[in-house]
Amino acid sequence: MTSVTQANPPTESLGTGIIAGLVTGLVATLTDIIPMAALVFSGALEPYVATGIGINLFSSAIIGAIIALRSSLKGIIAFPVAEEMTTLAVILSAVASQIPSSTPAPEVLLTLVAAIALTSLLVGVFLLVVGHLRLGEWIRFLPYPVMGGYLAGLGCLMSLGGLQVMADVGTVTQLPLLFHPHLLLKWVPGVAFAIALLGLTRRYQNVLVIPASFTLVTGLFYLVLALTQTSLAEAFQQRWLLGPFPAGPLWQPISLFHLSGLLGGVVGSHTIGATLLARQIGGKSRLTGLIVAGFYLVVLFAGLSLLAFFRVLWPVERCCSLACR
Repeated sequence: MTSVTQANPPTESLGTGIIAGLVTGLVATLTDIIPMAALVFSGALEPYVATGIGINLFSSAIIGAIIALRSSLKGIIAFPVAEEMTTLAVILSAVASQIPSSTPAPEVLLTLVAAIALTSLLVGVFLLVVGHLRLGEWIRFLPYPVMGGYLAGLGCLMSLGGLQVMADVGTVTQLPLLFHPHLLLKWVPGVAFAIALLGLTRRYQNVLVIPASFTLVTGLFYLVLALTQTSLAEAFQQRWLLGPFPAGPLWQPISLFHLSGLLGGVVGSHTIGATLLARQIGGKSRLTGLIVAGFYLVVLFAGLSLLAFFRVLWPVERCCSLACR
């Protein structure tokens, strides 16, 4: 397997770079960007999930393009990853809890977007100060119990967030509700797949395991719908699917996306999994990262009507798999 730390990777053909970028962009959109946005905008924030996905796509395009052009290593793929999005989910949940219930929906959304932008600006300023003062080496004085406890807590938050998306049960006090007969079918398949995915990724060190597993299980889901003669309308009504999303593009000129993007958007960073996937296909240049960023923009402008047909179980499968690691 090609190492992502290779300083001067071999050149690639134009066609290979384009194909690698398109495939990686599709996989990242379906298995990371959309599920993580659904995780952040779940529960009381679910009415704003379409806008949240749009903000995440727009932020991912900006982050991906900048990293692709400016990274010292060519072919690096970047977008808001699960750890960052989970932390953002906690912040937005706390902000939303302080908003009066009588507040109009547009004002609630504007407050959430402002919180996202402010969070990103503060993170950026903090990292600039740390870099300017060369304080990065102080990380070695952070005790292992602190780092381990943080990661363990993050895993619990991701798992609870996934359960919130699947069964609308997202707090510890609500966990007994999961064993009600009508909710068992909502979350048991997702958790079972998360465990299976954990085993597969540990047994097979191949970046195609996760996208192949998601494709297989999604196909199985629609096979079950066909066998049980469940229509798509019924699946939406029973909350097996995200959405339905509004028709048309998510992008709106002079909108909240501009505010979020210009003032920071969602915090993001490079991701090893997507980078390795692109490199395994043959994408080793800056072109691949730019194609991936362009793919996000295509989805943003094209809308999410088609992507609404992917299962609502995805967030917990992804989050539980990450939490178990």
